[in-house]
Amino acid sequence: PVACVRRILKKTLPSSSNVGKDAVAAFARASGIFIIYLTACANDFARENRRQTITANDVLAAIKELEFDEFSPELTSFLEGYREAEKNKKDVKA
Repeated sequence: PVACVRRILKKTLPSSSNVGKDAVAAFARASGIFIIYLTACANDFARENRRQTITANDVLAAIKELEFDEFSPELTSFLEGYREAEKNKKDVKA
């Protein structure tokens, strides 16, 4: 959604920067295309492993396959933190 893209741009750019309405729309469209492309590649990894469900590891493999390796360490770190937080939630409930 455009609101999410606008929020990301606002957090990322210096406060003195402005982004035009057409630029926000272009970012939103480019983001959607990237997600479709990444999903298709991750789905290929899932199918290679005879699965119908795309896993986080499939997404990480797709990131590398699409030569976005520089994002891999940050995404891996985020995934580890997410899994740890989910584990802690389960432990608290138990």
